[in-house]
Amino acid sequence: MSQSSEQFAQLLSQAVRQVALRQKTKIQAVQDELGYALGREAGGSTIEYWRKGYIPAKLHDIEMLARALFQRGGFPDTAALDQFLRQAGHPAPERFSQQLIARQPSPQASTHHQPRPALDEHPAFIVGPPVSHPRHFFGRERELKRLFGLLKHRPLQNAAIIGPRRSGKSSLLNYLRSITTTPADQLRPHQRHDWLALPQAYQWIMVDFQDARLGRRERLLAYLLDQLNLPVPDPCDLESFLDTVSGQLHHPTIILLDEIGVALARYPELDDAFWEGLRALATNQVGGNLAFVLAAQEAPDQLAAHSDLGSPFFNIFGYTAQLGPLRQPEAAELLSSTPLALSPTESAWIIERSGGWPILLQILCRERWLAAEDGEEEIDWQAEALRQMAPFRYLLDGAPGE
Repeated sequence: MSQSSEQFAQLLSQAVRQVALRQKTKIQAVQDELGYALGREAGGSTIEYWRKGYIPAKLHDIEMLARALFQRGGFPDTAALDQFLRQAGHPAPERFSQQLIARQPSPQASTHHQPRPALDEHPAFIVGPPVSHPRHFFGRERELKRLFGLLKHRPLQNAAIIGPRRSGKSSLLNYLRSITTTPADQLRPHQRHDWLALPQAYQWIMVDFQDARLGRRERLLAYLLDQLNLPVPDPCDLESFLDTVSGQLHHPTIILLDEIGVALARYPELDDAFWEGLRALATNQVGGNLAFVLAAQEAPDQLAAHSDLGSPFFNIFGYTAQLGPLRQPEAAELLSSTPLALSPTESAWIIERSGGWPILLQILCRERWLAAEDGEEEIDWQAEALRQMAPFRYLLDGAPGE
């Protein structure tokens, strides 16, 4: 049995594109539908991760993914389904595909697709990974109003999200791209999601520069074209990329550049010419349909200076959202949404000790919740909570963090 992560990624991408064509929708919408159908709270982020060549580690996930794609017409024939299972490392691809065909209705027999299930459970607190589902995101109302205000009309305008490590930059990027298209029954009551008049018309592309593969110019350009559902030329160099996008980008598109400081520090292929090409594309070639929103610890001009780059790309960011602590009402809303029955004294202590920083609020609330489950005394949970937040005290001290 042969197993190839690269071929798996290619076959998965082909199947996703096929579903998008059948449903006459965007790849991002298909990825979200598949992710939620598989019970993944991160939705399309999981599918996007697998499309980068990360084969699901569990056989159950492989079979669920194959079943979901088959139900939506992602495979043109049985051979394509068998090949997909084989490259994913399934121990019995032919047998499983035969079982699947026998048990599932033909995708051509119906154009109705299973709706995304409403979330039955939500983690009490999220500490570590960025917030991926809008239901768990709190605050930043002022920043959201300004950011969406830049993206409502053509020409779309560029923005930078700046803040220290673990201040919530990646979570805000995730929120921007998902809040306007998340069904209301998956949000908190009264959670605003009408930021855009026609949210389905927008295309959002997340580029996480912590993924070293996106540090290769050709790989990054091919990834962007794939996300745009545009043909990938061979070779996929900068000139071919610009030609392809400039002639075919007709919908408002926002490219989210997360951890761009990593790109400038580590990836020599992303040089001045590369950034200048992106700038020219956004400003002159697509009718105002393209904007960039970057996230970093420093302002764009400082990043460029520290990296010895002279590209004017870093001068096009006319708005900078500086992330600090949540405002008191925003922090209070986060506390009130938790499964905890906090006393006024406990709430005041948590807000004071956290300084309003989201990750510190989450840590302190988590420790209070764990203590309540274990029946610990108040002094115990507070001492443990302070110990757990110690690695992030740089937020309270005003330092950028390591």
